[in-house]
Amino acid sequence: SKLSEERDDMLPAYSEAEVRAAVEEAHMRQKRVAAHCRGSADVRMALAVGVDVIYHLDFVHKDSALLDALAAARDHIFVGPAVGLMAALAPSLPDVQLLLDAQAKTYSALRTRGLRVVVGGDYGFRVTPQGTNANDLLLFQRHFGYSPEEALVAATRHGGALMRLPVGQLRPGWLADLLV
Repeated sequence: SKLSEERDDMLPAYSEAEVRAAVEEAHMRQKRVAAHCRGSADVRMALAVGVDVIYHLDFVHKDSALLDALAAARDHIFVGPAVGLMAALAPSLPDVQLLLDAQAKTYSALRTRGLRVVVGGDYGFRVTPQGTNANDLLLFQRHFGYSPEEALVAATRHGGALMRLPVGQLRPGWLADLLV
């Protein structure tokens, strides 16, 4: 059956025990864990087992309890749509357009809840070559309702925090480039 706004039951690829074991092993080594989660079930699982970065979250906008759970975890997780590839492929692939439209609703809802949303991901393909990542700044504005300033915060402050780098804020001892 075909993917649709009503049929969004993308099932997790791994069991909760498998994901929990991977997270525990990574965290013992002070490493972060990222998961690609499109449906609500896998996002719920990622939250439950302590995944640090959750990508996509396409259909989460339909689950207010899950949106609230993500907001409650906002100081412990990062989320990212990986919108570049989706935006590049959507005009020619209806299923991808459906996912992009769902992401627009989800990330608009997440934006109002103060989550740490990061740019990037899914670059290095023919339709999204390396070096075009900055397109996310425009895509965040076009698809998710971000202001230019909010898109820059996602790319700098949140991206820097995700990578554990002293960037993204004007503070003594931190690295900074200024846009004027």
